[in-house]
Amino acid sequence: MVSQRVIAKRLGISQITVSRIINGYEHVTPELREKVLAEIERTGYRLNENARNLITGRTGKLCMLTPDLSFWQRSPFFTHIFQGISEAAQLNHYSITLSSLDNLSGLDADAFIGLNFGNIGLKLIDLLNQMPQPSIILQSHAGGDYDCIGLDNEYGGKLAAQHLLELGHTSFLFLGKGECRDSEDRYKGFAEGIGSNGKLETSGAATEQLAEMIMQMPSEKRVSAVFAWSDLSALQFLHTCAKRGIAVPEDISLVGFDDFQPLSTAFSPTLTTIRQPLYEMGKETVRLLLSGKDETRNRIIFKPELVVRESTTAKSSKSGNE
Repeated sequence: MVSQRVIAKRLGISQITVSRIINGYEHVTPELREKVLAEIERTGYRLNENARNLITGRTGKLCMLTPDLSFWQRSPFFTHIFQGISEAAQLNHYSITLSSLDNLSGLDADAFIGLNFGNIGLKLIDLLNQMPQPSIILQSHAGGDYDCIGLDNEYGGKLAAQHLLELGHTSFLFLGKGECRDSEDRYKGFAEGIGSNGKLETSGAATEQLAEMIMQMPSEKRVSAVFAWSDLSALQFLHTCAKRGIAVPEDISLVGFDDFQPLSTAFSPTLTTIRQPLYEMGKETVRLLLSGKDETRNRIIFKPELVVRESTTAKSSKSGNE
């Protein structure tokens, strides 16, 4: 079994020198550091993490703060972004722990990742600012002095508008969610994208009521395209349309937002949607969190992308007119 003592003997140096290099001691020549690291890589040596923690004072843990502990079980968003966070953490020899905002007493971690959902943003920022450890906020909308990873929701709305306009649609409905910043930003981008090129209505009604309302419209006045603020909302609308005899995309084109797999491709027609790069956002969260403190705060905003599938098509002659 390879140990620090074995590495030291092979290189003709002391075990203390090997330990210092492994644990980031600065007063070592670059040549010697490179020599020791090369031997570590060649032998495949790995320091016992418990021993490393005793030496460095690290816990070896990153803590994710969620609105409540059931959130990760019921949220497709969490499942996808957690994969990126978890894999990046493992590559850096960290484990992930979970905690709710109401259960912070006794938390012991090297750094914190806050998930900003609902109306917890300011509370989350205040909590993290009180902690001495490094922290970062995911999906942040509020201003302030903190590191964050976010998504350009307005840009995603504009992508949906551009796609539907290119298909010839001129009558649109946005299916949103009340008191939700993500929904508001996606609507704003969608409305700006449509501009004066079509008629846009909004609805926060339940999908059953919405489908009934659409069915009662004369065909010449019926909206020809729906943009839903989330994939789950889009799929609920798709299910209701099927029960009400509204054909997607022949009667109405439908665009979602998220690209949660396998949901987005599990039904017929498969869902055209705006993809959030959740896995990439998770990995970047850990990279930024562990990159060290800087004089300036880092705000990294990811761009979503359009994924075209079966739920959108060119406007038909029987769809709504201008």
